Amino acid sequence: MGIVQSILCAAMLALAAAPPGEAPARVQDRARLFADCAGRFSAGVEFTWLMQRGDGARDQALRSGFEALIAAILPDARAAGLDGRALLHRRLAAKAAQARLLRDAEFGTDPRRAARARLLASRHRATCAAMLPG
Repeated sequence: MGIVQSILCAAMLALAAAPPGEAPARVQDRARLFADCAGRFSAGVEFTWLMQRGDGARDQALRSGFEALIAAILPDARAAGLDGRALLHRRLAAKAAQARLLRDAEFGTDPRRAARARLLASRHRATCAAMLPG
């Protein structure tokens, strides 16, 4: 089984394990978190491609996993009052924030600021990656 299939299977199991009747605020928070992570991995895929540093397969697989989680939770998130457009906006904002961090880490002229951007980008990525297997 490939990495994408493993991630999707684990993601669906994690969602299935969520307690029925979960509080609306919790569903919204979970959907927002998934959108943030999908956006951050989208930025990673794009940055890898732009910098010509491999194919970004791992980030693509992780992004796909979070896209599957968003699709799975979206009906409950909508029922809890979260608009799909708001999730898309959140995903795009997270992508832009991660892209800024990656850009500053790579091209920043202030070494302390570049190191901080590298650390933050890495932490955000690791936090999201820890939610999915692989």
